[in-house]
Amino acid sequence: MASDKAGRQRAWLRAVWGQASWRMRRLALTMWLGALAMTALGVVGDLLRWWEHLQFVMNLVSSLAGALFGLPVALIYLQRANAVEARHRRRQDLVLLARRAVEDMVDHVSAITYDPDKLDELTEVIDRLTPQAFAGADGFDNGSTLDQLLVDWQQVRRLIPQIFVDDVAGHAAISRAESEWTGLRDGLGPELREHGLHWTTTPQAQTLDGLRSLSLDGLVVGDELIEAIERAVRLRSFWDYDANAAEVELPLAGMEEYVRDVAQVVRSVDEVHTAALQLQAVIREEHTRSRT
Repeated sequence: MASDKAGRQRAWLRAVWGQASWRMRRLALTMWLGALAMTALGVVGDLLRWWEHLQFVMNLVSSLAGALFGLPVALIYLQRANAVEARHRRRQDLVLLARRAVEDMVDHVSAITYDPDKLDELTEVIDRLTPQAFAGADGFDNGSTLDQLLVDWQQVRRLIPQIFVDDVAGHAAISRAESEWTGLRDGLGPELREHGLHWTTTPQAQTLDGLRSLSLDGLVVGDELIEAIERAVRLRSFWDYDANAAEVELPLAGMEEYVRDVAQVVRSVDEVHTAALQLQAVIREEHTRSRT
């Protein structure tokens, strides 16, 4: 137990000495050599009785020797204390900057949608528009299936403008969010890690990196597809389905492709929004802890 304590003390002393600046170490060595010289002078003076009638000089020499020994120790300790305090203040500043950056990023990600909570409702409808649902709707004899598919399709078309902002505003929000994330990742990230703050996980970082390629283009439906769907709906009034099968199949295929594109956009936006909120929670917690 005693040896472990002594080992820790030696390790602490080595760490303190190692963290001192080279100027401080040179000054300390010089002063300690001076202290040794003063000590040697005092010992020799005692042996030769130099101080027998010079008590003040003897006290002065001994005080100077003590000061030359103790002052470097005090200076090194103060330098270490100042370095620790400066590091702590820098960590606080970094966490504050990171919090501001992540707050802005979350605001920009949230600005992609009017109501992020409605993404779940849209996802629920999309989940019903499976490849099996489209395959089952391929034919007039499956009228009820096709009716339900068209209802869900209209629901998707209705929810998209209620949830997502327009294309220009959406891409502008994505660009601003990506800019904030890049600054946070490449600018503050390395220094945050240097200060011992593991502020994001690899999956979160990979998800937020997806801001670079995130696009809302998949939400845009072409006029040709809309016209083809309307034509297919009109054809349902005919009894002879076989004669018009090709014209019905085309819009179903286009609808299925569009639904896949919308699903990809919804999934990407939801993942980015979730990752941004998780990162925001981590930074907020660290900011609160750094202030206590």
